[in-house]
Amino acid sequence: GAPHIGAPKSVRAVIDGDKMGLDAFLDDDEGLMFGRSLGSSPWLFPLENTLATPISPSVPPSVLRLESSIVLTIPTQTIPMKGFVYRREVMPSKVRLAIHLAKDFVVRTEFYPLSRGKSPTLMLKEEVWCVALPPTIEESLKLYPNICVHLEELGTGKPRKKRRGIYHCDIFWPCRFAFCMMKWILCLPCAIVLKILRLLARGADRGIEVTAGAVGSSRAIGKSRKVNWGKGLIASNKTASSDGGESGGVGSELRFQILPTDREGQGFFFEIPSSQQCVLKVKWRPPPSMKERKPFDKVTHKRTTIHKYYPATPGELLVAEGLNNAVNLLRDSYAADPVDPRGLSSWYPPPIKKVVAIYGINLPTEVSGIYQRKQSVKLSYSTGKDLCVRQLIVLDKDAKLNGLDGYTIESGIIRETK
Repeated sequence: GAPHIGAPKSVRAVIDGDKMGLDAFLDDDEGLMFGRSLGSSPWLFPLENTLATPISPSVPPSVLRLESSIVLTIPTQTIPMKGFVYRREVMPSKVRLAIHLAKDFVVRTEFYPLSRGKSPTLMLKEEVWCVALPPTIEESLKLYPNICVHLEELGTGKPRKKRRGIYHCDIFWPCRFAFCMMKWILCLPCAIVLKILRLLARGADRGIEVTAGAVGSSRAIGKSRKVNWGKGLIASNKTASSDGGESGGVGSELRFQILPTDREGQGFFFEIPSSQQCVLKVKWRPPPSMKERKPFDKVTHKRTTIHKYYPATPGELLVAEGLNNAVNLLRDSYAADPVDPRGLSSWYPPPIKKVVAIYGINLPTEVSGIYQRKQSVKLSYSTGKDLCVRQLIVLDKDAKLNGLDGYTIESGIIRETK
């Protein structure tokens, strides 16, 4: 039918981006910026008050999955790296921190250079992520019961280490000295051949390292044990409840002991290197209140039943996306228009003599979009990257329809077929 209450596609263009057939010329970020730069889009937004039409739509123009979120913050801190790079042939030029919430869900910091010297250190700068979670703490802990952190460098496999020779002074030095003398005196040709083969192998390894670094492969040089962060989340939840339940609390602080992946002994008596501490701040944010609204039970998740979906207005989606300037523009300019374009539908045409409406027939018509929080979004960058296309809300491609005849869903977009 006719879009009497507005065009849902205009909301999708602002929230998720729309290339409008220009896929060959625009990438995803450019399509999002293009959709948000159109000043006429708010005129087409679906009405928040559907009483302006004599017919109520079967499907809300926008549907939002109810989710909470957690803010992960890596504060500025310094980590001593001597135990992680001991006896390395080539010192890593840069290292990053990886936060593992699940086997296939990892958030990573930027790469940071190591200081040079006998005791290298890693200086981490503050970085912040927002991670989408199920609505309750209990459901969140079932999905992500543990968390651990890794220190990563560019490369693949195990890093090459310097061989212990007669110039390494430790408790086994006399044994190595005797073996070296026997090898070079009793089997000089074999020792020369072995030396040449080791040089060739070292060159091949260097080439593999350079290639792996160029393609972005990384390996862990330090890992922490898995930490059950339930206590921290529950404490943050109690703080959120005590301050009104909307802003979240001051959060909690988790401390990890990172151990080198290579636990080789160091020094004269082969002492095992000690762990190094890393701090991670956690702040849980409850989902928006939907107490006065009924869930839209015609939409469910494909794989789980813990998610519920609720009708959402364009203004609520804009707030969730962080587009506060657009919300102010809607309120101060569009809603304040005396003609009341945001309060009347096309059932009440403007005072002009002739109106021509052109509709397509026998074509699926977009009538709604189903949205969710993006799984993880970096909120701050230490390198000053441009955040103008940062996206918090995306189409929910895991949603499905139940018992809605005459409608289809594809990649979170609901279309009317008859």
